[in-house]
Amino acid sequence: EKALLKADAARELAAAEKKLDDLKQGARKVSYDVTLDVTTKTGGAVPLLLTYLVRSAGWRPSYHLAGDSGTGKLTIEYFGEVHQRSGEDWRGVEMRFSTGRPALGVTAPEISPWVVDFVRPPPEAAPVLLSRGLRQHAEIAMAPRDTMMAPLVAKATQVVETANSLLYVVPDKQTVPAGADGHRALITQRTFDMALEYFTVPKNSPFVFLGAEITNTGDFHYLPGKSLTYLDGAFVGSGHLDSFAPKETLTLGLGPDRSLRAERRLIKKEGGEQGLFGGKTRLRHVYEIELENLKKKSVVIDVKDQLPLSYHEDIVVAVNRIDPAPKEQDEKNILTWAIELEPKQKKTIRLDFQIEYPEGKRISE
Repeated sequence: EKALLKADAARELAAAEKKLDDLKQGARKVSYDVTLDVTTKTGGAVPLLLTYLVRSAGWRPSYHLAGDSGTGKLTIEYFGEVHQRSGEDWRGVEMRFSTGRPALGVTAPEISPWVVDFVRPPPEAAPVLLSRGLRQHAEIAMAPRDTMMAPLVAKATQVVETANSLLYVVPDKQTVPAGADGHRALITQRTFDMALEYFTVPKNSPFVFLGAEITNTGDFHYLPGKSLTYLDGAFVGSGHLDSFAPKETLTLGLGPDRSLRAERRLIKKEGGEQGLFGGKTRLRHVYEIELENLKKKSVVIDVKDQLPLSYHEDIVVAVNRIDPAPKEQDEKNILTWAIELEPKQKKTIRLDFQIEYPEGKRISE
């Protein structure tokens, strides 16, 4: 009896392991039989090429960015991540990536009349509750996908320009099993000259970040996608690469530099209910931004801060003193400085301003 129970348990275990393997594949493997009626003028062997479309397959771009501060170079590895649940294993296939978007349709949308009318209150709708199963499905559908990346050796990828898209023909044959999600094929690898720049927004973060400005001098259009970034061989973080067409210039983030410091402090805040002048309430703020360079070389840091922005004529923002003066102030009252720091040097930016508004009113800050 024990032997029978053991045999039953073994069969159940084998069935469970097979089910687990099928789940890992992510798709049920299927096969097709194709029957063709061929008519020829002469007998003999007839070569045939069968082309067909499959569902549940696609690709997304991803990137591996590697910067070298010593040489001033940045290498971008452009990958196509393939997912397919067609039920077939693709073995030794030629891979072509298209930038076209078939899901958007083939015709431009039509414009409808823009009707202006008085607003009518909408009827009350009954609350809609998701079942537990539907909630789980929604969460799974929106879950982010991890990207695994490793350096590869690039071969020449052919770029075919069509009327409305680009086609990248990958030189190496690819094998993509059924249910694969994240199979990577290297589209291209290219090295660009980069100009390093430092940026900080002390109001939001005490860190000074390094950035690289590059110009796309190649033929490839880098589509938006996730990226992993390395600098001087060290991993600095994951991010997102924006659309980057030929001849365009882009600034890439290379992470914080801990040998540079930025601290923003509120030195004084006075006024409010106690600061009444001729029916007006005055609220004064004084901030200081201290920058420090711990490096052995000089640097220039792009610093951003802001003044309050009023959209009401009864709320007036008046500047008492900004030292040093910013190099730029835009229409949103964003201030920008280019602060040069010698090795081991500290510098301070001082902002002194006040907000005036009618007595008895309250403002947001």
